[in-house]
Amino acid sequence: VAYQLEPPQLPMLQLTSRGLVSELVFTMLLLAVILNWSSETLLCPSARPLTGFVVGLSVTALVWLGGVDGAGLFNGAIALGWITHGTGAALPLLGVEMIGTSLIVLTLVLRSRPRLRQR
Repeated sequence: VAYQLEPPQLPMLQLTSRGLVSELVFTMLLLAVILNWSSETLLCPSARPLTGFVVGLSVTALVWLGGVDGAGLFNGAIALGWITHGTGAALPLLGVEMIGTSLIVLTLVLRSRPRLRQR
């Protein structure tokens, strides 16, 4: 059994600035949930069996909420697939998802830097 991703046609994929903002915020929230939960299971190994449930529930809630204003993707690979299959309207989605990912990575790097002691 094989599945093929059919990109949406242009009239279907009409993103507003509000939709792009929701894609940005929800992409960042999804990555934050995944990163925080993965560090939490390092502290409490007995919580590992719940990882799939927590991440799956987060994805479900964010896609449901994000589908109201935006495309509800939160995945740059899908946006890139849509672009390569001729839906150029997904290009802003890819940009917003890359910005969201960059902001989360920057936040993670800044949090992990050793802080200077003040005397």
